[in-house]
Amino acid sequence: MADAFQTTLTLTRQPDGLYALHALTTTPDSCRIVDPARLGAVYGQPVPSDAVAVILPTRRDQNCTNSNPGTIQHRLVNLRLPPGKTKVVAFLVINPGSTLLTTALVQAGGGAPTPNPVPTPVPTPVPTPRPRVSLPFNTPPWVVGGSRTGGRVHLPFEIPPWVVLFS
Repeated sequence: MADAFQTTLTLTRQPDGLYALHALTTTPDSCRIVDPARLGAVYGQPVPSDAVAVILPTRRDQNCTNSNPGTIQHRLVNLRLPPGKTKVVAFLVINPGSTLLTTALVQAGGGAPTPNPVPTPVPTPVPTPRPRVSLPFNTPPWVVGGSRTGGRVHLPFEIPPWVVLFS
C-alpha cells in the first residue's frame, strides 16, 4: 500500500526569511482527506541531525468509492529552519499516529528534491517479561476462582441486587 503513495517536496524561501513547504502526493484513490501539516516526527523513524521533521497527516473518506488515482497537497508556511538545519524530512501518515505511508526529503536552498528515500528499519523493542509475584500467605479460595470452585468466584458476603457485575 505504501508503494502507491509518492510524495515530492518543494521548499521555497519567503521574503521574510522563513520557508514555505509544499508537498504533493499521488495517491491510489481520490478518497483522501488532508489534515494540516505540522512539525513533528513519527515515533521510531530516524530524522537526520541536519533536518527538520514535518508530519503530513491524511485520512480516508469512508463514504468515498472513487478508485481513480488522485493527488493531495499539504502546505506549511512560515517554517523556521534553526541554525545547522538545512533539510526538511516529511512523513506522510494515515490516521495520524498510526501508519507511516512514505517519507520525502528536500534540501533548503534550491537543492533537488529527493522523493521517497528508503527509511532505515528500526528494530522493534522486545518487551521485558513481568516477574511473577508470590504472596507470603495462602490466597483464600473465594478470592480467585480455581478448579475447586469450578472457575467461579465465591464471596464470603452477599452482593446487593442493584450492583451490576461484569465478567
